[in-house]
Formats: sequence, structure tokens, C-alpha cells
Amino acid sequence: MRTILIACILCLPLQVQAQSVTSIEPTAPVLPSNTLRVYITFDRPARGLVHQSGIKLLDSNKRPVENAFMDFGQELWSPDGKRLTVLFDPGKMKRGVEAPRSELSPLKENENYEITFGTFQHAFRVGPPIREKLDPTSWTIPTAEAPARTVDVKFDRVMDAALLADQLQVQDDEGRPVVVVVQVIDGGLGVRLKPSRPFKKGKYRISISPILEDVAGNRINEALDHPVNEKPSESLGLAMDFVVR
Repeated sequence: MRTILIACILCLPLQVQAQSVTSIEPTAPVLPSNTLRVYITFDRPARGLVHQSGIKLLDSNKRPVENAFMDFGQELWSPDGKRLTVLFDPGKMKRGVEAPRSELSPLKENENYEITFGTFQHAFRVGPPIREKLDPTSWTIPTAEAPARTVDVKFDRVMDAALLADQLQVQDDEGRPVVVVVQVIDGGLGVRLKPSRPFKKGKYRISISPILEDVAGNRINEALDHPVNEKPSESLGLAMDFVVR
């Protein structure tokens, strides 16, 4: 009898805890109407266990916006299987692609929306499109006093959260790399640099990769929505300096 009971217990299906959404990015309360992509991050690997069809865009009346996201037939997952990337159709955001003066973006300026996945949701308002290249000269860094455990960088627009994590590098005044953790703040309007050791007095440089993008896909050397005959400028990236006093 005992042997039979154990065998039956082993036959029971395992109860696997479902993956939970920890964030939907970008998290800024206002996003440009030509926002390009959305990131859904889970608390554990979810590749093959969830599908991007679970993400919904709801208008101000809680009605689903049809065909808001692209379906490549293959999902875009991070290597660890925890972050799913879902794109709005770039062809519906670039002017003149579908028809003269057409504005087919699912995000309409001055309207309110929600992006949901299961019970997780993020509400936001839509602002004007951003169609200009990145300009790091417009970024600001408040004065930091040594020893500085953090240094904040403020942007002029909402930046791509995933790219911010690994496309900013810090060096000291002798060009030596400084190990920092990059934390996105203010919904993508800034980052907080956390060095492994507090910043000492001195001058530092932030190297900016040419593939860094804002949420509308604009880069340092190229705006996503540019004239067909306009070639992107060659760029190896830029740098900005800051001083810890």
C-alpha cells in the first residue's frame, strides 16, 4: 500500500510557479508618439513559456488597439530569457512610408494609453514625436562632491533603458576604466552611475556608444526618421566630461 501511495504521489503534476512581470519599459509618464519598442521583464526565464501576444495596448477607453505591435514570427528575447522586446511597426512611424502625410502610429499625440501584460500595467500619455539625432551636449550632470557614491546624468528625452545598461562607459582622468553600475532613473530621463568605489576628486569621462538610442530609435549619428537620400554621419561615439569636487 505504501509503495502504491508513493508511486501515485510521484505521478502528480508538478506545480510550477508562473513567471511574473517585474517591469514594462519605458516607464516614463509621457512618451513620444514614435516610441519604437517596449521591454517586458520577468522575474525568471520566460522564453517559451509566455508569448508576446499577451501584451496589449489599451486606449483611454480601455479598448485594445488592434495590430499595435509587430509580429516577426520569432520573438526577441534577451540571452537570459527574462526580457522580451516588442516593437511597434517602424513603417507606421516614419513619415510618408504608407501614404503621403500618413500618420499610422498606434500612439496618438495627447492621448492616454495603457500597456498591459496579464495583471501588470503601465499607464502613460503620448507627446510629440522626436525626430532629431541624439545631442549629448544637452545632457546635464549635477555637481557631485567627493567621495561621490553616485553621479546622475540627466537627458533631454526618454532614452532606451536596455541600451543604457551597457552603452555608457566611464574613465578617470588618466583614461583608466571605472567600473560602474548604470541605474535608469526618472523613467528613462536619466541614469545614476554607481561606481564600485566612490568617485574621488577629479575629472571623469563618459564614453557614449554610437549605437545608443532614445525610445524613438534616434542615435548620435542618425535620426531614425530621416530623408531617404540622407546618409548617416560616421561616428565612433562621443564623450562628455564631468568633475567631482
